[in-house]
Amino acid sequence: MICRRCGVSNPAGDQFCGSCGAFLEWEGDPSDAHAPEPAAPSEPIAPPPTTQPEPFPAAQIVSALPLPGITCPSCGTINPTQKVFCQSCGTDLRDAKGGGAAGGATAAGPRSTRATKSGGLPFWLPIVIVIGLLVGVAFVVVGIVMRPTPAPPGATTIPSVTFTPTLPPSPGTSPGGSVSPGTESGQLTLTGAKASSIVGNRAKFKADRVIDGNLQTCWQEGAKDEKGQWIEVSFAPSRLDYVVIYSGYQLSHDAYLGNARPENVVVSVNGGPPEPFLLIDSEQPLRLDVEDTPGATTVRIEIVSSFDAIKTSYPGSPFDDLSISEIRAFGGPGG
Repeated sequence: MICRRCGVSNPAGDQFCGSCGAFLEWEGDPSDAHAPEPAAPSEPIAPPPTTQPEPFPAAQIVSALPLPGITCPSCGTINPTQKVFCQSCGTDLRDAKGGGAAGGATAAGPRSTRATKSGGLPFWLPIVIVIGLLVGVAFVVVGIVMRPTPAPPGATTIPSVTFTPTLPPSPGTSPGGSVSPGTESGQLTLTGAKASSIVGNRAKFKADRVIDGNLQTCWQEGAKDEKGQWIEVSFAPSRLDYVVIYSGYQLSHDAYLGNARPENVVVSVNGGPPEPFLLIDSEQPLRLDVEDTPGATTVRIEIVSSFDAIKTSYPGSPFDDLSISEIRAFGGPGG
């Protein structure tokens, strides 16, 4: 077994890596499925790509949620607004929503000692029930009054149409993806990438794999905990409009599900204030609309939480290492 954490080869049947102690059922690759790669110093350094072909049509890009909800005061995880308890650590989020004062108390005192009426029920409950009944009756009356008149025989009716929004290709984008001179918007040419960690220091998982235009490679972090791990891409000074990422290891559907994928992330431009995003678990490219930034040269994506890997037919799965296959940056002149 080749340990994915440190890259050391272990004898068949070992359950834990003899070098770093990682549990090989989760952190190992069968040697016949993934041959060990040479150490990093002996690997030739590939020049950065000058163009970045788009693996998917632009119309398939799915927008992420720029204001995802409530940030947990205990662990920093971004939760959807309907959550009452943090999905990561279980902290009560009601005070984080702004509904209570510090310590769980409100203007009426602690929650456990609030005054109630009507035989132990909150005094406002009967009022809410009555109002709800009145609103329901009103909706029924309005529905009867506003019922449409049936069309006369022979009248032409307009069929309903389901509209699927698409994102047109950015103007000024050349076939290779770089911004053409004199245009206002397009795909920026990324010139470098670096990351907080790399699993096993293996070539196929290095940071620059997110800018090689190939979905069969990816960056994989190599830390014990994905939270706080980051990857950063760089480019010539430009106006940055938005970022597109290809989440997970998109070598195949089984590889995608067999590795962890980003869920909550924060994006920083030029080291500035982080913007939080809540991603969906999708193999489609995901668009992150950052605040337009002139003179941008770097974009950093930091992981807050992730979607768990599951057991698939991909050899050695599930792996707890988080993956991102590709990153794109879009903008225009503005450096």
